[in-house]
Amino acid sequence: MIDPKELRIGNHAILISNGEQKQVSGHDIYLAQIFPEHDFDPIPLTPEWLERLGFDKDTGEKESQPFYDVFVWVYGSWRIKFDNTVYIGPEIKYVHQLQNLWKALTGEEL
Repeated sequence: MIDPKELRIGNHAILISNGEQKQVSGHDIYLAQIFPEHDFDPIPLTPEWLERLGFDKDTGEKESQPFYDVFVWVYGSWRIKFDNTVYIGPEIKYVHQLQNLWKALTGEEL
């Protein structure tokens, strides 16, 4: 289960009550803070999700980021290289974690 404090509008997650994968709305976040039955499970980060989010499966580059040198590598876990700095922090296991990190680093939605 995702702590509602980790959720941002637009995150992809699974609504526990019905198993629906959806983009989280502000109303969803509000409900998740009040009602346990409106909690969300994370979506595991997979190569398919990286492609869906716009990353190139061979190079790891984010296609729509001409101003950033951004790569995602797999060395047992996901790592992000941003402007010649490698992010090595808590392992990025879920789609919403990558979305939140991307927003923090670039100021843009993923």
